[in-house]
Amino acid sequence: MQTRVLKRHKLLQQQQDESIVLDDELVCILMEIERIYLHYPKHVQIRIERWVEKVTEPIVNVQWKRNANLYAMLLLEMTRTGNFRPPFDHNPPTGPLATLPRYLIHTLDSVTNKPLARDGKNRWSKAYERVVARTLPTSNGALQRKQDNKVKHEEQRELIRPASYVEMTNQTLDQLEIALENEKIQCASLTAQLQELKIVSTNQTEALAACKNELEQTKAMHKREIDRINQLHLAELEERKKQHQKQVLYLKNCHFSYQHREIQMRRSFLSLEEEEMMKKQRLLHEFFVKNDTPKDSLSKRLDILDETDSDIAVEEDVAERRTALETTLNFDDVDGDPDDDKPKYNEMTSERSEAGDNAEMDSSQYHPWSQDFGTVPCFSRMYSQDDFADFSTPQDQPVLQMSHPRSPSPVKKRQRTAPRLHILPFCNESPIPPNLMRTPSDLDGILHSEVF
Repeated sequence: MQTRVLKRHKLLQQQQDESIVLDDELVCILMEIERIYLHYPKHVQIRIERWVEKVTEPIVNVQWKRNANLYAMLLLEMTRTGNFRPPFDHNPPTGPLATLPRYLIHTLDSVTNKPLARDGKNRWSKAYERVVARTLPTSNGALQRKQDNKVKHEEQRELIRPASYVEMTNQTLDQLEIALENEKIQCASLTAQLQELKIVSTNQTEALAACKNELEQTKAMHKREIDRINQLHLAELEERKKQHQKQVLYLKNCHFSYQHREIQMRRSFLSLEEEEMMKKQRLLHEFFVKNDTPKDSLSKRLDILDETDSDIAVEEDVAERRTALETTLNFDDVDGDPDDDKPKYNEMTSERSEAGDNAEMDSSQYHPWSQDFGTVPCFSRMYSQDDFADFSTPQDQPVLQMSHPRSPSPVKKRQRTAPRLHILPFCNESPIPPNLMRTPSDLDGILHSEVF
């Protein structure tokens, strides 16, 4: 139908008003058929659509347009009643549309409710007229002017016909073409913008690829630099470890040498101390040997002591006698057996202890206050002068009493007449010679000289 309208559009100026009216009638009939035929089954709808296509074929002659409109009116009547008689009981034949038989035209004339009659009975035609009336020019003059020009307006209305559906369609098409042109212009501008955006996107993609390549190169350089620094660090660490091991070994050797020197110094100190003690013992031995008297003089001396103070004299004489005897025996043993073990020095009690069976002898044999002191020889350890002032000696070591239990009270004690033992001046001297004494600063200087 749209194709027919477009082809007729070029012939509008040459056709008469009757042709336009026929086209408008055909459009209204087709609109009514389109509204009704949707209630029928599918095969009937297809048959009606084919007859509509046959009726709306392009036609130029006015008489043929009347024939096509008659076919359309008859099809509308049968669509309303639902009784499809020939030729609408089957599909349209091929070729041009044949002339409608006269008996069918008479049947159509007997229909009272014609849809396209200009008498205003059809509602679709009324609606169409209302739409067309809206497009008519209206006067905006005064009422008096309208009354004066009433005849003139009536004549003009008779001359002015309503716009046809084809003209309205052409106007719509013109508007659509204008809108299409605008859309094309907008589409062209959008296409240009799209091309520009594509170019920008391509440039950005290339820049991004360049940045990625630069990033990869930077990462590779960074990795190589890190590997190089790690290798340098490992090499330096190995070198430092070797230096540290050498320094540790050197310090260990220095420490061992220092310990060895310290041990040697201690040994030399002990040997010097032993020599000093031996010297003291020799001096004591010589002192007591010189003061030793014969037996006759001793007996006389004991008689005198018995008269004055027998207890005190006996104690002192026995102590001196025992000390001299033990000193003599000890030095004789040292001189006679040089290969034997030397007496051990006890640092806690400043005494020397003898090894062997002497410690296992009975206490009654070597105690100085024993009754058989004069007859039984005593081979016990030597008692020094420090034993009389030693109050912290353990219980397993014998200690001499400060005074005899039978002696009188110290308050009532008389002046003793027997000679007493005096401490020699060399006892207060230092056991280490001054030339062998070293201070910590001297030892640090020696160690520093050995290290460097």
